[in-house]
Amino acid sequence: MGIINLVTTIETEGFDQQVTGQFGDFRAGFGKISPVSSFTPALRYEQPRLGRTELSLQASGAYSVTGYQAYNFKLGIFDEPAPADFLGAGFLGAPFDFDQRSQRPTEGFNYADLGFRGFPDEILYGLGSDADESSRSEYKYEESAFDVVGGYQFARWVGVQARAGLLTTNVSHDSDGNRPNAADRFDDTGVPGIEHQPEFFHFDSGLYLGWEADPNDPAALLGVRFARFDELDGSRFQFSRFSLDARGVLPLGSRQRTIAVRYYVSRDNADNGSEVPFYLMKSLGGQDTLRGYRDYRFRAENLLYLSTEYRWEAATGIELAMFYDTGKAFREGSGFSFNGMKHTYGAGLRAKSLRRVSFRFDIGRSGDGNTLVFFAFGPSF
Repeated sequence: MGIINLVTTIETEGFDQQVTGQFGDFRAGFGKISPVSSFTPALRYEQPRLGRTELSLQASGAYSVTGYQAYNFKLGIFDEPAPADFLGAGFLGAPFDFDQRSQRPTEGFNYADLGFRGFPDEILYGLGSDADESSRSEYKYEESAFDVVGGYQFARWVGVQARAGLLTTNVSHDSDGNRPNAADRFDDTGVPGIEHQPEFFHFDSGLYLGWEADPNDPAALLGVRFARFDELDGSRFQFSRFSLDARGVLPLGSRQRTIAVRYYVSRDNADNGSEVPFYLMKSLGGQDTLRGYRDYRFRAENLLYLSTEYRWEAATGIELAMFYDTGKAFREGSGFSFNGMKHTYGAGLRAKSLRRVSFRFDIGRSGDGNTLVFFAFGPSF
């Protein structure tokens, strides 16, 4: 195995945010595979150019003491699929991981992607921005997917990607006694999918446009995404998703003082007579959005989110930040306005390497008077 080569990077390839160390063809680390999971040990095996062919293989797995687990297997033509794969392996997070982009001038890749995720204690408050915190409940979520992925990085500033395949989901309600079961609080009428989970064929595509020489320099990033979900054995859950994620960093007289802004919007359009299952809806709250509210606090078919941060590099490797987040989750498409927005504000301390934020502490306070502390790897956006 040799001497451990510590790699202080954060990776997003089926696991969510993890720090790793290299052991020959193996990479071990820890991270979070769900916003509400504990820190989870993970192991990945990489074998490029199998048998001197163009095919590469990557297998990874993670299992936490609280029972959260994720497994992934990739086989195909790729050099670094995780940084290049900006659509990600699942549909629970933000639409793009811009800070993980490959910087090669040109790069094409295509591979088969097989994955499984099991989350035993996911949280549901209800749907929409009016969901009551007293309705907090839990459910068990499992997801299996087989996808074919392809994409091309035309230049540093433009890339495209698509993935398509089969998605099998399962929601069950075994309770550990700490919180009520989601099925005891909600039914399929108010929360679509709580009682019925079909298999899907899904198609997901994205266009990335960006200019970024160095994370400390001014940057502008834009991602546009279209996804389609079709139920295989029925027509109750069939919908299209459109999302846009725009981010920018502007200098305030020097590279040490910047204003960072983000605008994110996502809209799910269900077919006539169809609905969007709650477990595939986007959500707001937690360490990356609306930082004065807990993870999954607001969930619905449509999201609108804006964030602004003032960032000051007070010393080498140390950054201080003040932030303001506002957003809402709403069920009807007519709700796209700035009325009824939730608000949070706060401050943070970040440790930086030469290239990026390694980890951060954020303290956020909501308009409802709640104060939360978050420790996370990687930048907020």
